[in-house]
Amino acid sequence: MESSTASWPNTNGKTLVGSDYSKLETRNFSEVTEFPKEYSATPALDSQKNLALFINGNQVDINSLPTDGTGGKPKLIKTSEMGSNTYFYANNIMSVLQNGKYVDVDLKLVVTGTDLGSDSTSVGFGVKGKDESGNQFLSTGSGSQVAQRGNFTKFHYQFFVHGTNTPIAVKFHMGFADLDFEEAIKIQENVVNKVYVDQKSKLPYTIENGMLAITRDFNDNTNKNDTDASGNTHVVLFEIDAPINGFDLDISTSGHDSTNSSAISQGSKVAPSISSTMKYEGTLEINYLDKNGNKLTDTEYNSDIVGTNYTTSSKEIPGYKLIEQPNNANGTYIDGKITVNYVYVKQGDLVVNYVDKDGNKLATSDNETGDVDSSYTTKPKEISGYKLVEMPSNANGTYTDGTTTVNYVYVKQGDLVVNYVDKDGNKLATSDNETGDVDSSYTTKPKEISGYKLVE
Repeated sequence: MESSTASWPNTNGKTLVGSDYSKLETRNFSEVTEFPKEYSATPALDSQKNLALFINGNQVDINSLPTDGTGGKPKLIKTSEMGSNTYFYANNIMSVLQNGKYVDVDLKLVVTGTDLGSDSTSVGFGVKGKDESGNQFLSTGSGSQVAQRGNFTKFHYQFFVHGTNTPIAVKFHMGFADLDFEEAIKIQENVVNKVYVDQKSKLPYTIENGMLAITRDFNDNTNKNDTDASGNTHVVLFEIDAPINGFDLDISTSGHDSTNSSAISQGSKVAPSISSTMKYEGTLEINYLDKNGNKLTDTEYNSDIVGTNYTTSSKEIPGYKLIEQPNNANGTYIDGKITVNYVYVKQGDLVVNYVDKDGNKLATSDNETGDVDSSYTTKPKEISGYKLVEMPSNANGTYTDGTTTVNYVYVKQGDLVVNYVDKDGNKLATSDNETGDVDSSYTTKPKEISGYKLVE
């Protein structure tokens, strides 16, 4: 763990609004502000199942960790267990625009340490997804902490191309809309492209040791809502250009015990979020997949302001049949990414031929298609003048990837008529009629006819 030194920034009441900070931009957060798609919104976890936690390099079951008993049910990590090998790994935390295409990215959030930790202190972390009850991921605080200014939990953020070990530089916004008293944020200043605050923001700041520190009403110990009775707001939005090697961000998780500065007590939390008036372009990802989730075409991406309607449609893919229509084929953009999956099954071709021994077609072939691995059945045809002589071994079977050929083989039939007549050609007995394969031999013999003698 990093050295235990109190590092509450001494902002001395110098507020962002009206300052000469070159990266500052003030907005009226009560009005709708639309941001361009170049910067993604604050990262958000879809589901806890996409989150893994490693403590001292070993993966642990997040649900096995204790909670502090509050409504948000954060999971607790002992400050003595923090360090360079304690980290969260969040899959698909957001999509970012890179060279005209959207790229899914994962987040490795290293919990490097805390300022005033001891063997008896812990910090709580929200680990829930967007639609799950409880404090959402990236929320931190709570737990049993030293109730003294200076208890910063230290993080290192680094992003990777989803599902790989490839680090990636990303651009995104990260908003904090819940800064209570005795809470603060410190961010690596050289990764900040811009800082947005409300025109009535009351947030003191300073830049020390390369870190931009922002506090809430310095030396004011009264708890307040995010917007107080005078209309002063306590919301800040960072526009971050995160390099490949990531960046540092620390947040204060000090407790509220004003009577005993060294007491171990319940702390507050700081939760990254954005105001409802900040509108981002949501991302729409459209996939065309086989049953195993393999992509059959390039993924298509669209984007538009959150709340705007979208429509999608299936496409014709040679050799495949659509078997699953997504229930979110049409909808509205949300803050984050929507994934629409069209699912197809591979089609196999079946050709049934009716041929003679030389392979000449005797009737029109039957052509069918079916799902690969599904069963098929065939049967021979009655063909005038021909007899079936070869039943195919694959008359019944399963469709395969490609063309299955079934051949029924026939032979041409010849007619034989044997007559029994007198010298004038008059029939003396019923004729015998037979059929046989062309070019095959036949034999006949005379009949005994009463009163007549065979003369020819």
